[in-house]
Amino acid sequence: MKPLRFVVIGLGGYGLVHMDAVKWLAEAGLGRLVGVIALEADRGQRPDLVQSLVKQEVLLYTSFEHFSETGLSTADVLTVPIGINMHVPTSVAGMRAGLHVYCEKPVAATVQEVDQLIA
Repeated sequence: MKPLRFVVIGLGGYGLVHMDAVKWLAEAGLGRLVGVIALEADRGQRPDLVQSLVKQEVLLYTSFEHFSETGLSTADVLTVPIGINMHVPTSVAGMRAGLHVYCEKPVAATVQEVDQLIA
């Protein structure tokens, strides 16, 4: 089986947890981190991590839109460890782009948003 290619949103909080999970998958030969979507401000707070990612040839994107415009073909899976208010629109955009999406819980703030995600 070919390892799944992951893009994680964020350089902090649960984004770091997701990167650790992908590292575990990489050690098992099941996945690899190919990209991280991170704001410039977040990059400035973790320059050592950014440098490490660059050395690993992990692509860095400044926004989801930047990733959508230039990096969709590099990924199979998008992980969405971001604010609850952004879970549904980001997950829907990822799925519409043909990616598998792993979204943090709760998946949404309302039942209506969950219905939107299911649709």
